[in-house]
Amino acid sequence: MIYIWKSDSGEIKSFGESPFGLNGNETQEQLETTMSDYAGRFRLVADKYQIESDDTDEAIVTLYSNTGATSIDVDVNGAIITVSLTAGVGTLPPIISDVVDSILVQPADKTLFSAAGNGSLVIQAVE
Repeated sequence: MIYIWKSDSGEIKSFGESPFGLNGNETQEQLETTMSDYAGRFRLVADKYQIESDDTDEAIVTLYSNTGATSIDVDVNGAIITVSLTAGVGTLPPIISDVVDSILVQPADKTLFSAAGNGSLVIQAVE
């Protein structure tokens, strides 16, 4: 069994095997599943986490999901991208930048998917 910690707006803040200390209107729910299975609902992996800010170098981000969904919306620095999944795997368009930046990739709907752990990542665009 695991515990899901949610903000007062219903966004998943984290999940774990022990109850969380809640503040204000935060909530917590229990699920009969494993940490590994729950983390597998939305997992991001990049081929690299640093790119040159030359508008050419790119990082490829792969989304894995064990939910059975055929697509999932992903937030890339505020832009929502729908990623098609085949057998639980999909690839985002290449991450590129022409400016020095930190590019945050995370679930678009944090009430459905957790950004904790492997649910989010940052690509650094450097000179």
